[in-house]
Amino acid sequence: MTRADGSNNCDELIGTRPDAHIQRLPFEVITQIFSHFVETQQPFSQGYDSRFSKSECSAPLVLSSVCRLWRDIVLGLPRLWASPKIFLRSEERLSSQREILRQWLQRSGKVPLRISIFCPSEWKPEGMATLLRLLDAKRLKTLCLIVPKIFYPVIYQTLTEMPSLQCLELFPLRNDREGPLKFVLPDSAEVLELRIQNILVADVRAAWGNLTVFEMKHIDTDEAFEVLRRATRLQKCTLIDITRTRPRQVNYAISLRPLVHQCLNDLELHSSDAKELEFILLHLELPSLEHFVFSDTTRLGAHDGPHVLPLHPLLSFFALPQRRLKTLEIHGPYEEAANGELMEVLECTPYLKHLALGTIAPDSSKCWLSDAFFTDHANFVSLSKLLPGLASLHISGRRSFSWDALLAFLNLAHMHITATKRRPLEVRLDVDSSSIPLKDYVSRDVSSQLKERMWGQAIWLSIVDSKNKEDLLETSLEYHGLVDVKHE
Repeated sequence: MTRADGSNNCDELIGTRPDAHIQRLPFEVITQIFSHFVETQQPFSQGYDSRFSKSECSAPLVLSSVCRLWRDIVLGLPRLWASPKIFLRSEERLSSQREILRQWLQRSGKVPLRISIFCPSEWKPEGMATLLRLLDAKRLKTLCLIVPKIFYPVIYQTLTEMPSLQCLELFPLRNDREGPLKFVLPDSAEVLELRIQNILVADVRAAWGNLTVFEMKHIDTDEAFEVLRRATRLQKCTLIDITRTRPRQVNYAISLRPLVHQCLNDLELHSSDAKELEFILLHLELPSLEHFVFSDTTRLGAHDGPHVLPLHPLLSFFALPQRRLKTLEIHGPYEEAANGELMEVLECTPYLKHLALGTIAPDSSKCWLSDAFFTDHANFVSLSKLLPGLASLHISGRRSFSWDALLAFLNLAHMHITATKRRPLEVRLDVDSSSIPLKDYVSRDVSSQLKERMWGQAIWLSIVDSKNKEDLLETSLEYHGLVDVKHE
């Protein structure tokens, strides 16, 4: 921006405008906003071996560079400096990175630490050890490691005392060719959350009996049962890419009787192998289960044959005494023939409050967001009868429905809810709107009909863009000048 005299006033704007606005907020509110900004910057993921975001690794520095007031606030909040993300690019910069890490740790005071480390395969373990020696291992609360397996001995031999460690994440590099190398936690570490990928369960030495959260990607079915058998206090378990195809390093014994886990209340199963999903469900009994995600991740090409979401294993699973389920998510290709099985499954979950249906398959003819689903009026009637406490229905995927079909479905739902005087239902549709202008996603005619129906008395409707999470219905109502009715 330029003044009339041609001088640049960007520095002035940056230096004064944040002050003017932020000084109106209580200090406690400001600190909460800054803390939330820093905490929501995600730790490293496997993608960081090819891309790197400086702002995500330097969130406090980003805030402190805005103006003097912000800098003073940031420097005075130790918890903002307690989550350094260490990205080791080259060994030539080791000395400067040591100094930066030392300053961050000094500014963090005595706050518990959340450390994330990414190290490329060409680094030497000795360089890593020089950085680890700066850490006060007794303050470590979370440790995320995306490093070659050959670094594991250096790490657990250097960090010998970690009594405060609650969360451990181990993600070896994708191109790591090292053989099995064990990661051994010291006896002082009582980890509650463990997330691993591309590593065998048998190669992690930990107090499994203390775990409450476990997540693993690329896991053998036998390993999954071994984890559930060991981690008797486990409350949340997420298993991604479940398979039996990888070579087994350890022979796990599988009992013919179902494994009963008394504490697990949140389970997510993601696999493209329907047989393995079915095997797990047939051999598990979870009396405390409240949240369940069942995802068939099979991706169909244009020339692939028919593929139906395997819902029949759920019938046997929910026939067991697992009737406290409150949230159910089913992701997979939709077929009209599956409607009957879906209703049979829901009949076994009478206390369900939240139902989510979605698909990963690119074939639009296999989407839940289709005319085939919305025009089958028996769907909603059955849902309403089987699930009297249902509070939300969330459907996601590529859109292949017409507005007439959706309006007919909503009209039926509105009449049924009004007649039975049941609680309002939140209906959320997550769609891919990339090929249609966002502002006019819903036509004026359809927007007008939605406006006139006064859905808020019985239905809370939202149509959301799956990528940017913008409410397309609200945007369309505003675009067409129909904003006097709010959809909340």
